[in-house]
Amino acid sequence: GIPELICHAASGFLVPERDAAALAQQLQSVIAGHYALAEIRLNAREKIVSEFNQQQIYEQLAAFLLDEHNGVH
Repeated sequence: GIPELICHAASGFLVPERDAAALAQQLQSVIAGHYALAEIRLNAREKIVSEFNQQQIYEQLAAFLLDEHNGVH
């Protein structure tokens, strides 16, 4: 997972890169029901909707381009 998008156990799961044992352990824990998956799914969706809204991204890009054009840094 990408740490900027995922808060471990709140909106998804993170394991160390290229660590098959850690991935297997995390999957076993999920399968065993140690997490409220419905809540995690809702948290993940809320993060994407709130932080990666297409309109918001367009507005941020427009503001950046205007600042660059006007010499504001």
